[in-house]
Amino acid sequence: MPAIGVEGAREAQEANQKMIAALKPNSTFGQAIKVALAEAYRYTVSITHVITGRLKASHRMIMESGLRGRIYIDPAVVGDPTPPVEYGVHEHNRGGGHSFYSRTVAEDGANAARMAAEALLRGLPR
Repeated sequence: MPAIGVEGAREAQEANQKMIAALKPNSTFGQAIKVALAEAYRYTVSITHVITGRLKASHRMIMESGLRGRIYIDPAVVGDPTPPVEYGVHEHNRGGGHSFYSRTVAEDGANAARMAAEALLRGLPR
């Protein structure tokens, strides 16, 4: 995968959002996971501190086998002098308001779970 500079980071993030929207999980459970993943991704991006914008723009989400999702820092996003995949770990580990992934779980996890439960219930046969 080619390196992505700040100019291409926004486009890569938009492409990632389009990809998750296009996913068609094969099960109601998979659809519920997709809903929770998209919500957690949205929240993570919204709370990531911004200096250059690279770290915020480097978050990605992926569905794995339709039964689980993951949010991560894209190693293809470049930085000057340090790429977000490297300094993002240090930023997160500073704790408190800097720990975007931990904060997402603590602050929005219940909301994402509620959204997933609602999606699951909508998909059940009546």
